Amino acid sequence: MDLVGLARGKATTVHAMSRLSKVHERRCCRSFTLIEMVLASAISALLVGVMASSLTLMARAIDDGNNPQSRQIAAASALDIVTADLRVALAFIERGPKAIEFSVPDRTKDGSEDWIRYEWSGVAGDPLTRYVNGKPTTLIDDVHAFDLTYLLRAPYPETTIAEGVLLQHDAALLASRNTLFVTAAQSVGVYVRPPIDADQTEWAITRLYVRARSEGPATGVTRVAVVEADGNLQPTGTVLAETQVFESTLGGSYQALEIPLPVSGLSPKSGVCVIFERVSGNESMALQHEQGLLANMSRRTHLMTRPGGSGIAWTKPDDQLDLRFTLYGTKTIGAGCR
Repeated sequence: MDLVGLARGKATTVHAMSRLSKVHERRCCRSFTLIEMVLASAISALLVGVMASSLTLMARAIDDGNNPQSRQIAAASALDIVTADLRVALAFIERGPKAIEFSVPDRTKDGSEDWIRYEWSGVAGDPLTRYVNGKPTTLIDDVHAFDLTYLLRAPYPETTIAEGVLLQHDAALLASRNTLFVTAAQSVGVYVRPPIDADQTEWAITRLYVRARSEGPATGVTRVAVVEADGNLQPTGTVLAETQVFESTLGGSYQALEIPLPVSGLSPKSGVCVIFERVSGNESMALQHEQGLLANMSRRTHLMTRPGGSGIAWTKPDDQLDLRFTLYGTKTIGAGCR
């Protein structure tokens, strides 16, 4: 065997592989040329520009509420709300070109109609405001036109409906009957708010019947007054009418007592309070009331008391207590078209 030749062949092979390895190392460690760097920068700048344009288009596509399409949608939505409220309107107390106010069936579950008002100042850019029972919310901003016109039927004159029962509470189902005494230590009050008719503009009280009797020597005097009610349905100091009841005219057992209390010009949006206060005597009057056992009484009327003198606050109106009473009066239907 030629060992020398074999050794030379191996050496040649190793030398060749060593050269290839060095060439590979030089190629792997090679840097970018100037042209390659310029091209890479140009491509990167192009990609950044494309991404920036995409973000700009996306931002424009986001609804910020100020583009014409959004304003049209908001206006249509506001019109739908106004129309929906008007469809169930019961009575109107104002019908103007920039404002309208009317009642709708009970939505707050308090047993009484709710009042809705829409109003725009007429100044371009001001909002259209929606009021529910006096509480305002902005229905739509930046209003430039809002004009209400009315398609009405033949005109009718103002009409006052003859005296009748406006509100009554008596003999509730399964209610227990008890006595409240009008004394120096306790006054009695009742909040009343009759239901309204379509296009009713006002109501009036003519007289009140309660179930009353004397107590003791029958020498007392009771002041009975109709006063305005506040937002909590409690009496205020504003007296609308008052009279006196002499205990000597009352019997010893409960009977219907008629009390004349003429009050006119009352708003259909508001109720009033009738209060019973001792003027003289120990117990100037006994009033019969009912307490519900299974359910609350009518939410159009509430019973309350006030311990002590006039500086003491009235108790919170109680839905489960009510006087036995009948309220008489009239209703006025406004002139105009209906």
